[in-house]
Amino acid sequence: MNIHESDGIVSRGWPITIKNYWFGQRPKKHALPDIARLNGIPEPLKGAINIEAWTLLTDLAGTDSDLMALLDRDTGKQVRRAEREGILVERYDCRHSNILNDFFMFYHNFAESKSEARDVLEISVKLHMLKRIANSGMLKVTRAVGRDGEPLVYRVYIAADGRVRGHHSASLFRKTQSSEHRHYVGRANRYLHVQNMLYFKHQGYSQYDMGGWYSGKDNESLLRINRFKEAFGGKVVCEYDAIYGCTLLGRCLLPVRSLYREIRDSVSRLMIR
Repeated sequence: MNIHESDGIVSRGWPITIKNYWFGQRPKKHALPDIARLNGIPEPLKGAINIEAWTLLTDLAGTDSDLMALLDRDTGKQVRRAEREGILVERYDCRHSNILNDFFMFYHNFAESKSEARDVLEISVKLHMLKRIANSGMLKVTRAVGRDGEPLVYRVYIAADGRVRGHHSASLFRKTQSSEHRHYVGRANRYLHVQNMLYFKHQGYSQYDMGGWYSGKDNESLLRINRFKEAFGGKVVCEYDAIYGCTLLGRCLLPVRSLYREIRDSVSRLMIR
C-alpha cells in the first residue's frame, strides 16, 4: 500500500472537522482535521478507535480469462446468459450528470423493499456525502439496464490508491411477484459485477473490493450475501477502520457518546455493503 497525503472528504465541519480517508490516503500535515477516519487500513492504528472491517479482495493483475476463471460454475453460467439476454452496463461521471439523484431515489425504493434492514439502509446513503466524494473524482456509478431500458441494478464504488471498493448497491427484485423477473435481475447483478471487474482492471486498478464480508455466524441474510460475494472469487481479509484524533480538540472529543453513535453507524454500513 502506498501512503500519500490527501485532502480527505469532510463528513462534519462544525464545531469539529471530521474527514474520511481510504486505503493509503492520510491527512495532510498542514491541514489536519480534528478527527480522521481511515477506512480499509491493514493494521490497527495506535491511539485510535479501531473497528474490524472484513472484506473480499480480488487481485486484478491477471488476464481477463484469469478473472473469469475465479467465478464458480453457476455464476459463470448466469453471467453468460445475461450477456445473451442483452443486459447493458452503463457508467457515469457523477460530477456532470443527475445520476446521483437517480441512484438516491432508486436506493430508497430498494430500502423500502428490504424490511428486515430498512432503518439501517435508510441512514446508510447520504446524498450530500456522495456528492462530496463525487466532486473529489473518487466516486464511480454504474448500473445494469434491461432490454426495455429499465435500470435493474446500481453499483456505486469508491476508487482510490489503486483499489476500487463497492460502496453501495441496490436492486428491486423484491418488488416483483414474478420469479422469472427476479432471476433476470439476479443475472443482471452478477453480470454488472463481472463487467465492472474487467473494466476497472483495464483502467489500471489492482484490487477489486467487494465492500464488506460478514464475519459472524448467526445472521442468515448476511451469510447469503457472503455466499453471493464468494462466488466471484477473491480472498477474505480482515482490515480496520480507524477513527483517530488528530488535534487536541479531536482527541478530547473522540470518546463522546455522539461519536460512538457514528461509529455504530459505520459498522452497520459495513454489514450491508
